[in-house]
Amino acid sequence: MIDAAFGVVHDGWQRSVFASGRLPLDPTRTQVGPISIEITEPLRVNRVRVDAAGHGITADLTFRARTAAFSEPRQTLLQGTRPVGQPAPAAPARTAPQIFFLWAPVNFADTCLHYMTFEDADGRAWAKTAAVLPVIGPDAPVYGPDAAAELIADATHQVHWARGLRRSEGATLTLSRNGRPETVQLDPLLTFRMRGAGYLHPVWAHGRWHDELTVAAEEHRVDELDTLDPSCVHVQQVMRASWASSTGSNRTGLGVLEQLVIGPHTPSGFHEMFDGAGIPQPF
Repeated sequence: MIDAAFGVVHDGWQRSVFASGRLPLDPTRTQVGPISIEITEPLRVNRVRVDAAGHGITADLTFRARTAAFSEPRQTLLQGTRPVGQPAPAAPARTAPQIFFLWAPVNFADTCLHYMTFEDADGRAWAKTAAVLPVIGPDAPVYGPDAAAELIADATHQVHWARGLRRSEGATLTLSRNGRPETVQLDPLLTFRMRGAGYLHPVWAHGRWHDELTVAAEEHRVDELDTLDPSCVHVQQVMRASWASSTGSNRTGLGVLEQLVIGPHTPSGFHEMFDGAGIPQPF
């Protein structure tokens, strides 16, 4: 099967269109219903089109790479036995489901920043990467040995969680470069609930069979989605970024902070599956 979703936040509303159908035999046909993705130039130019006027959404967007492609490290987390065919018999898991994930691609005029981390319930990172990438010109390579990236070995985050929720009111990234700390302050401009792209959606989650071709839409007021419902805790926030370097210079830019926190995370003050920030725990 093949599915797709496209969502927009505007004027206090989040609107999405979803499409699902049978996967075509030709894998280059990256279209389902009214949504298509065209690889105009690999790793450099993509075009996304949506023709769903009946559902209130149309779009024709072209995305051009500002940096060379950056490969995140492989992220593998295993628990228990690996099933082949029927799952092997196994004892119940000793721990409740838990995930803490942050992802922040941030654009500035002359450079870009990439930050990603997965952490366990105690705040220990089991996958993490940070990199500074220069902005490239139209003829610069987008992959290979000439595609530069400065890896940052020491990078940390501090998320300022909104009281009673699992979304940020801002965040700070701290990078150690040349032995000196540099901070990137992230301030939210708008919030997109990832259910609008199918993530954790109660109906339109990825990979569910609906029919040979089905197209649907939904809309919600943004404040209606400010809850601890499992479909609303996975968010991406558009962020205004301010980077204070160790040399005293300052950059301003625009980026995203994706957040997914399920289960406990002690550094954030989360103790249950979906408790909100700053809520006292019962004795």
